[in-house]
Amino acid sequence: MKASAAVLTSFQKPLTVFGMPFKMGAMAFGAPVPVLAVSVLMHKVVYGYISWLGLTALALLWVWKRNREDYHFETLTLLPVQFWKGKDRRPLLAGGVPTKKRRGRKR
Repeated sequence: MKASAAVLTSFQKPLTVFGMPFKMGAMAFGAPVPVLAVSVLMHKVVYGYISWLGLTALALLWVWKRNREDYHFETLTLLPVQFWKGKDRRPLLAGGVPTKKRRGRKR
């Protein structure tokens, strides 16, 4: 018999809008804006709108697919890089940090 969990699993998924995280969806809409701005400056507004729509659709599709693979994609992507944390993986050591220099008698 399985005991009831204290953690509600339905609350472990982040909130989404149409299956996409809100911040990543907003970034997908804003990412092609430089292309639109350059095309407006070149007086090619129609090409700018078409390219903005196409790039936005591709970005939204990419975000949606990535979010379906991993629900916490938005959280992991928007975290700042923490270079002071060290390596991603560390071996589990029972006695402390290994040193290159051996103490005691040589074998």
